[in-house]
Amino acid sequence: MNQYLLATALFIATPAIAASTEPPPSAVITSPSCDPVWPASSVANQESGTTEMTVLVKPDGRASDIKVTQSSGYRELDIASVRAAAKCTYAPKTVDGVRSEEWKQLKFKWEPGKEKARAEYYVCAKPEWPKEALRNEYQGTVQLGFLIGTDGKVRDSRIEKSSGHAILDVTAQDALSRCQFKPPTKDGQPVESWFSMQYRWQLN
Repeated sequence: MNQYLLATALFIATPAIAASTEPPPSAVITSPSCDPVWPASSVANQESGTTEMTVLVKPDGRASDIKVTQSSGYRELDIASVRAAAKCTYAPKTVDGVRSEEWKQLKFKWEPGKEKARAEYYVCAKPEWPKEALRNEYQGTVQLGFLIGTDGKVRDSRIEKSSGHAILDVTAQDALSRCQFKPPTKDGQPVESWFSMQYRWQLN
């Protein structure tokens, strides 16, 4: 039996934050194995900077288009950033269980002396499938509400809609508690805010 967990994110900010003039939401990377590789010439020349991009995330979590919105100041660093962004797997926009395309923000900060460029995105690993749930072939989608603190950590969480199986709900909630987020901001300052995230447990 094959199984997979599709962790999708639906972020619902407070009205004060979700103004129409706000930039696209930050990317949620579900497979963070796409670290950009330092170009040899950039290392030799001690180049540094931050490449800012917008990524069009398809319903399957892949990037279909990438635009550099602010250059690092160095062509090779920007190219390396785009290549890395193209390899990432993202959580697509999900509304009422339906996935759709959406533009997301993604930044890579290149600092001399650092082995990898630092990515500015939400990091939330997929929870492991509970053995009991696998044995009993439990499936379902749980929706969790969670409070992101000013430090980006999850300060509180609640089950908004159960998957129908407590073990799946609790496992998803436990995984969410270990996630690290970039906190939302208002007037340039980090603020606490509630969001929602869906974890879809599906046997295939």
